[in-house]
Amino acid sequence: PRDRLTVNQKLRLTCRVGGGTILVNSRVNLTLNGEPAGTRSVHEVDAAGNALVTFVPPMPGTGQLAGSVELEYRDGLDIDNVWYFTCEVRKPPRLLCIGNPGSALQQRDIIAMALAPRGWHGRQQFDVRQVHHRSVPEQPDLLQYDCVILTGKCELSPDFWIRLQQYVNDGGSLLVYPDSTTS
Repeated sequence: PRDRLTVNQKLRLTCRVGGGTILVNSRVNLTLNGEPAGTRSVHEVDAAGNALVTFVPPMPGTGQLAGSVELEYRDGLDIDNVWYFTCEVRKPPRLLCIGNPGSALQQRDIIAMALAPRGWHGRQQFDVRQVHHRSVPEQPDLLQYDCVILTGKCELSPDFWIRLQQYVNDGGSLLVYPDSTTS
């Protein structure tokens, strides 16, 4: 796995036996933080002897994750049938997407769908909150977001612009995505 995962992200593992072959129907066991987290059967092996096994276990919150993958295939040298890994599990970055939804599908909606598709449950890399530009002053502290995205032409109050400048000065990220009507 990668060295960093987000909560609700699928765990994809590629297993390869050096100098050998993983057999179809071999069983693969996953252990996370010392607890059994699932067993899968190998359905397909490529010409190089690699097998892709996908686990979708509930991630045990955020923090360090230690795990192992064990191939139940017995080949006389059992020690090479277990692989160990560690990675960090984080909450997905929180994004505040501010725009003016003047028609059915505006930039704000397109950006939100691209960053966190609703049909991709478990694969979203971002936690996106969409807000109409006129309701921004009612929003809580901007520092709870990793990035603020302004889309299209937004009519924002002078107070919000001051808060946004302070947010950026404090290390917050800002992405401005203008449209053809933005001056």
